[in-house]
Amino acid sequence: MVDFGVFWGTRPPVSLSAGFAIRPRRSGCVRRRRGLACAGSPPTNSLAEPRDAVRGISYIFVARRALAPIRHHEVKPMSSRFLLGLVVATATMSALSARAEGPEELLKQLPSGGIRFATELNGSTPDDKGRFVIGQVDSTGLKLLADEAHSDYGAVLWLDHSRLVAISGFTDSDVSLQVYVDGLRSGGRVPVPAEVWQLKPGEELGMLAELGRDDKGQVWLGNCVQFNESDPERCSSWVGVPFDVATKTFGETVRKRPKGLIHARFNGPGVDPASVKGVKAPKGWKIRFHKTNILDGSAMMGSGRGLPAFTCKGPDGTATWPTSDVVNWEFSPRPKRVTWIMQDPPLYVVSGTATSPIGTSSKGSMAFSGCSPQAMDGFALTGTPVWFEGRQELTDFVVTGSHWIVRVGPHELGQVRGSNYLFSLAPN
Repeated sequence: MVDFGVFWGTRPPVSLSAGFAIRPRRSGCVRRRRGLACAGSPPTNSLAEPRDAVRGISYIFVARRALAPIRHHEVKPMSSRFLLGLVVATATMSALSARAEGPEELLKQLPSGGIRFATELNGSTPDDKGRFVIGQVDSTGLKLLADEAHSDYGAVLWLDHSRLVAISGFTDSDVSLQVYVDGLRSGGRVPVPAEVWQLKPGEELGMLAELGRDDKGQVWLGNCVQFNESDPERCSSWVGVPFDVATKTFGETVRKRPKGLIHARFNGPGVDPASVKGVKAPKGWKIRFHKTNILDGSAMMGSGRGLPAFTCKGPDGTATWPTSDVVNWEFSPRPKRVTWIMQDPPLYVVSGTATSPIGTSSKGSMAFSGCSPQAMDGFALTGTPVWFEGRQELTDFVVTGSHWIVRVGPHELGQVRGSNYLFSLAPN
């Protein structure tokens, strides 16, 4: 079984990308010179990498351009229109070089079962319950297998191309699982009884029960019941409960993480772009790395002098990144390496080291379409000519939603409401 799909980017708080900027702050929104910043709280992760857990910190997600809202699953005619956005991360694959072919010819190259994905978007108003979608792209184009008016799930886990498990709830009293088969619900939601955790005196469940799968395919629920006193981000005591997907029952509690446990993150495990096999740069395209200055006073950290930058040169012109129009450029990866991932359209990833507002550093990446001065808001490859571009929707500088543009090569197949925070590709 091969897991297709690559997301590039990083999780808060260690690394940022060009689509969001993340800043510790209290709640609410602040109007900045180039947009509105609104606070939110990202999920923790204590199942697979407890040191990545973030407890008690809020972050601000800063959005960029204003876009007209779209309907939740508007499927448009195929076109060659390109939109822009940023990057966020999940499994492994080789990059693809697509020839200049029509959409019908490119769709014939897909696996017999097509490409399946799941995504979710929170509602933006009290009357908007959000959307959970399971979609499929096959030789006939884009179709929705599930289209539900809610945004209850915290994470989803594909077991194979057909079966998916979703988890909802934030405390020990309201956690539940839902199984889907070929996009349809298999029975109702399965509540997780508090007694299955078998807690010891002094232990208490963390805010999020988390979903995972071991190297034998067994589904697990996990939770950190005790954190390290000297390092509150490190889990010192973990509890796991096996879940039988067929019978929808829970097994005996264990205190040791199963071998090969893969955590169903909101965006899947990160991947290093250095491990991705790229393609040659398209003819007439070139990326040049150099230094630049941004001295307009927009820097929240550093002087803005001698910044690592790059310039893209293509048949239609040139563009340099970063500029003062890039929101919170100081927290984005410092350009150091380029990986071309598709020739038609011209897509490439620029990677480097990013420094967070709290001073931590880690590797990060940004994806670009052609010589754009802005990185994409979201991006995912599938190992086939099909790829996804995430796009935020803004009204008067306020983020009102987001959606995925589903493409095959340079052709647009349609748009689906969803977000970077929950987007998962099924294995093939």
